[in-house]
Amino acid sequence: MKMQIDLIVTRHSGLVEFLREKGLVANGCEIISHVTDKKILINKVVAGVLPLALAVYCDTFIEVALDLPSEMRGKELTCAGVRKYATGVVSYDMTEMWPRSLKIELRSEQEITDSMAQFEMDRGDVL
Repeated sequence: MKMQIDLIVTRHSGLVEFLREKGLVANGCEIISHVTDKKILINKVVAGVLPLALAVYCDTFIEVALDLPSEMRGKELTCAGVRKYATGVVSYDMTEMWPRSLKIELRSEQEITDSMAQFEMDRGDVL
């Protein structure tokens, strides 16, 4: 089963069309041009254009790797253009290696409590 994208962050319609062509876009997938709140990335499979500082908040980040000639940089690509210059679709599973969890920091108190309760139940502990 193919991975399904929950959120696409791009201002390039050609990239969105390319991802749809590949069958990667989930029903109900949200498409936004910019991230204004990191919380929107949490627990999501996200594709598009994101700096690593934001990609770390995703569960999985999907990149369409492009080998663009210098004269094409900064220009809008159609789906055909994305197809022409795409070298692959790569997914990155985001694993935090620092003891403090960036994702938990952005969650509500209720979400944290629910996560902790689930963790305890998985271990067989009772709250």
